[in-house]
Amino acid sequence: MDIDGDGFLEESELKDHIDFMQKRYVNNDVDRTWKNYNVEKVKDGKISWKDYIEMVYGTVGEGQELSAEYQKMIIRDEKRWKKADYDSDEMLDRTEYGCFMHPEDCDHMRDVVVQETLEDIDKNKDGFVDLDEYIGKLTTIQCIMFIEIAD
Repeated sequence: MDIDGDGFLEESELKDHIDFMQKRYVNNDVDRTWKNYNVEKVKDGKISWKDYIEMVYGTVGEGQELSAEYQKMIIRDEKRWKKADYDSDEMLDRTEYGCFMHPEDCDHMRDVVVQETLEDIDKNKDGFVDLDEYIGKLTTIQCIMFIEIAD
């Protein structure tokens, strides 16, 4: 981490190290999940939306329905999938899949991250984040930070 070898850790050295560790984590996570997909489903280095939802959510048998929670998750994933599909071929390669899995690391995915965050905070689903929802989110973050510090 001490790139200049002066025995001190500069802010820029720490930032560079954190960036490196974050990229390594994301890359390893994407590699791990990509390798877990059925080889027959990854065609020409790409995976289709249909194959992805079958592998992740399973198939729905005749007369069965997905729970409302699963339906919400699939809708959210589909929005993210479409945005990650940079070449609009309805399939994701490994790079696009990385953006799907970690949209916060891809510039063209920023609006998806913002939208998902707003949807998570907007508890009453009125399309706005009111003061109580905002403060509630801050309180949750502060509690988590307090618990981590206490441990």
